[in-house]
Amino acid sequence: MKTFVGELADRVLGGQSPIVVGLDPRLSAFPERRLQGAAPAARIVATYDKIHLVPFGEYLPLRGILRAIGLEKLAQGRGDFVPGPDTQRFDLPGLPDARVLICYEAIFPALSGGGPRPEWLLNLTNDGWFGNLTGPDQHFAMARFRAVEQGLPLVRAAGTGISAMVDAHGRIVASLPLGGAGVIDASLPAPIDKTFYAKIGDVPAFGVFLGILLLIAGRAFLSRSNEDLLPSSGSMKR
Repeated sequence: MKTFVGELADRVLGGQSPIVVGLDPRLSAFPERRLQGAAPAARIVATYDKIHLVPFGEYLPLRGILRAIGLEKLAQGRGDFVPGPDTQRFDLPGLPDARVLICYEAIFPALSGGGPRPEWLLNLTNDGWFGNLTGPDQHFAMARFRAVEQGLPLVRAAGTGISAMVDAHGRIVASLPLGGAGVIDASLPAPIDKTFYAKIGDVPAFGVFLGILLLIAGRAFLSRSNEDLLPSSGSMKR
């Protein structure tokens, strides 16, 4: 019996090319937000389960406490999704290793780095709930930053746009606009050498933050010390 993804691969591509599809857990009997890749012959060859779930949308934080006071998830459906493991590989036949970012996982720099370095980033999302507001543009801009930070090309497929092929410098190679329907036929750009940020991450940012805290604390200490050195009003009268 063929899987849902296998049947889709046969119908859309005639079973001749890999296809990547986001899968509703209710269709797969798994509680994770799942991405599956099917190869020719309709075999599922790769699976990725979303790591960073949306609070109040995909799960209810502190469920026992919040449900007791009448709070529930904002999205429909009973129960919570389950996050996938932190280390997951997504290897498709004929393509280099990829790092998958589902939906808003693309806004977190840490999720696109760490572990064995892939050769490209794959971001699947549905930004339809933003409507025609600025959300889709902002979300796309954040995803492009991940490409620049890691020095990796980005392939982005968004149900209602913005879909694009982005090179390792963050430049848009090809794209489909918000609300546009079509196909992007473009070669996957090559990655560049590992960037400085990819090597050290947010260490400089934390260093700057710590330095600012030390400056504030030092200024407060010196101000207090100067106040203690000033003569009191009583000693001035004597």
